[in-house]
Parts: sequence; C-alpha cells; structure tokens
Amino acid sequence: MTLSRKEKRLRMSAVVIDRPNVETNLVDRPLVGRSHARVQSRLAPKAPTRPQVKPKPEVHVRVRIQERKRSRTNPVAAGLCYAVAFFLIFALTAAASGLGGQVMMEKARREGLRAKERAAAARSAEKLLQNRLEELTSVASVQEWATANGFEAADGLGNTSRLKNLVALNH
Repeated sequence: MTLSRKEKRLRMSAVVIDRPNVETNLVDRPLVGRSHARVQSRLAPKAPTRPQVKPKPEVHVRVRIQERKRSRTNPVAAGLCYAVAFFLIFALTAAASGLGGQVMMEKARREGLRAKERAAAARSAEKLLQNRLEELTSVASVQEWATANGFEAADGLGNTSRLKNLVALNH
C-alpha cells in the first residue's frame, strides 16, 4: 500500500492502551446442609498478584484527508441571480397587492351602488306612506270615517253646511 506525500505527513495511528486483565477461576465448594456431597461451582476472582497482559494486535487507522472544494460559482453571477430573484419577488408582490386593491375598490363601488338603490327605494316607500298618512289624517277622511261609524260632534261644530263657503275664497 503506497501513501501519497500528504497522507504520509498527515497519517494518524490509534494508540492501544493496555489494561490489566483480571481472570477468574472456578472454585469447587461443597453445599452446606445437604445429605449428599454435591459440589457447587462459582466464579471467584484470582488474586491480583501480577496483571497478565495479552498482546493485542496493533490497530492502524487510515485517515482520509479531503480538501475543501472551492466554489466554482462566479460571485458576479451569484449577485446577479440574487438580484433577479429579488426583482421577481418584488414584482409578484406588487402585482398581487395591486390586484387585491383593485378588487377591493370594485367591491366598495358595487356596495355603494347597492346602497344608493336601497336609499332610493326607501325614499319612494316613505313618500307612499306619507301620502297615505295624509289621506288618512285629512279632515275629510276623518269626517267620513266618523259618519260611517256613527260618531257625531257634541258641540255641533262638525256639522258644516253643504253649501260652498265662498267667504274664504274671497280673501
């Protein structure tokens, strides 16, 4: 395996740390309180007199060094791309807000027209009601109603002559 100059210079190796390995022995002891002598096996630690070091294989770690790739974009092109994106966002926003404003103005204009129509209809209904009220409250209609229902004035002032009164017309 051949390494390049850079890899040889930057080569790293893992350091193996050896720890003492404590081994255990099987100890046979008889069970207490049983009629037959049966042997129980259990693990008992070995006296740590001297640690036994087992040789471990050396671990070689190969580290790959990757250089950071340079950006191949032109800064002027990137700036131009950002400017175009900004302009597009600005144009779309302006168009959407303009369209929204036109829709709202048209809605307000139509509501104004409907309000004028309702006001005209209300005025004509008011005129009809006012004319009807004048007809019902005029002296002639009240007199007519009173005679039809059997009412007569107590002082006799309600009885007018059937002859035309020309005195009021001369003034």
